[in-house]
Amino acid sequence: MYAKRHFTVETAPSARARRVTGGAGCGWALWLALLVCGEAGGCVNRGFHVSVGSGGAGGQVGSGGQAGESDAGRDGIAGIGGAAGRGSGGGGMLDAGGTGGATGGTDGGRGAGGVVDAGTGGVIVAGTGGSTDARADAVADVRIDAVADANTNRCVPGVSPATGLLTDFSASTWSSSLATWGIPGNLTGKSSTYGGGQVAGGLTTLLTTTVDSTAANPVLAIRGNVVAGDFAGVALAFDQCVNTTAYQGVSFTLGGTAAGCDLFFQLATYSQQTVGDGGTCVTNCFRFPNSRIQVAAAPVVVTFAALAGTGQPATAAGLRAEIVGLQLQLQSPVPTNGGAQQSCAGINLTLDNVQLVPN
Repeated sequence: MYAKRHFTVETAPSARARRVTGGAGCGWALWLALLVCGEAGGCVNRGFHVSVGSGGAGGQVGSGGQAGESDAGRDGIAGIGGAAGRGSGGGGMLDAGGTGGATGGTDGGRGAGGVVDAGTGGVIVAGTGGSTDARADAVADVRIDAVADANTNRCVPGVSPATGLLTDFSASTWSSSLATWGIPGNLTGKSSTYGGGQVAGGLTTLLTTTVDSTAANPVLAIRGNVVAGDFAGVALAFDQCVNTTAYQGVSFTLGGTAAGCDLFFQLATYSQQTVGDGGTCVTNCFRFPNSRIQVAAAPVVVTFAALAGTGQPATAAGLRAEIVGLQLQLQSPVPTNGGAQQSCAGINLTLDNVQLVPN
């Protein structure tokens, strides 16, 4: 299996690509990406990992007190995270902070998740209020939740571009200084590259992209190498989620040479993008719909119907309702007859006229 590492050339969020087996094909998202499989025939792209702190240790609020003649528990001892309530009963639940016992107490700070021991004869009262935990691990928790919340319903309703052309890399649809593409008011996004980064035989898996804006017909030039058993790609990430019934697929012009690598188109989908990359996927991610493609003089056309069943969502209607990018991905070919897997040295591709195909 292959482990995907991230190589972001621009300031844009890097694209992720789902690993593709030799027969089924890899894909891309626009996001255009390149991927490489191993001898076993499969490729694996890793998402990113967030380590979240476990929270501080909760304090024990105290024994509550022994029942007296008045049946009121004694004042508890304040633990870490909240002051014990006074009067009858122990303090409120640590994680909530609390006003304390039945007769009222002092609001406590937000605790770390401990459980209050009720004093004999006392009553546990759920606290109200409490201050926000400002520790680093708590901030990480809040950040992850905030990212997920911010992405909620990103594709509902989403956008359906008024114009099918996404970019032809001319000055009107491309900014070299920002590596951004698109027509303002239609659909825009960012370009980036990624790859596994393996080093072998004097080669390093790495792709670069350039656009000669002075050329009569500017194109995105993609150059580099892919080490045996590795992958690399180019991605065009969308600034908005495309949810459309007005288009039936994607087309683009692809020239040059893949230097022996297998070449795949992937459609990046919202549900398969990780939370950190602006999607909703937490586990088993990057299973993007994909199709193996070839360099050709004629435009390459990939329909949503042809992508059905190759990734998630599995249906044409489902996947075209949550498109967040396109990828062009390269991977070294799976060896045949037990031979050694070969590197792809001297990749030199051109990409142009990327557009959605109307119905």
